[in-house]
Amino acid sequence: MDNGEVPNFTIQDIPEDRHEDIVDFMTTHFCRDEATCRSVGFLEDPESVLELQNLWRDVLKQNMALVAFVENEEDEHRPRISGCNITCVTTKDEKLTYEQVSPDKILYKITITIVSNIRLRILDRKMRKFVTMNDINS
Repeated sequence: MDNGEVPNFTIQDIPEDRHEDIVDFMTTHFCRDEATCRSVGFLEDPESVLELQNLWRDVLKQNMALVAFVENEEDEHRPRISGCNITCVTTKDEKLTYEQVSPDKILYKITITIVSNIRLRILDRKMRKFVTMNDINS
């Protein structure tokens, strides 16, 4: 902390009334700071951002995520979010097929591989724009 004190944290399940705060927190921090998201310009692709936000909303409904609040520190009369861990439950029977993760399909399955596939879709869209621009210039 600015005053040299070591903060205390409360770690708990994410309350339902804070789900949108968590989505905003993840969009602001994860999408900005995570190496692959940063390198592909994730935040510059509104379609991918919305897709990942909707994924987080769906996953949060499972109540399998944790949040760390800074004790005695509030933003707008609510405990300030310091971090979170969003996890979900899948079963071994939930298998992704190429059709579910191909660039022209909307990703909806809740699995760890979705984030990687979203990144691939961003790259695919960027490559399509690049190829289209090169075709025009030829």
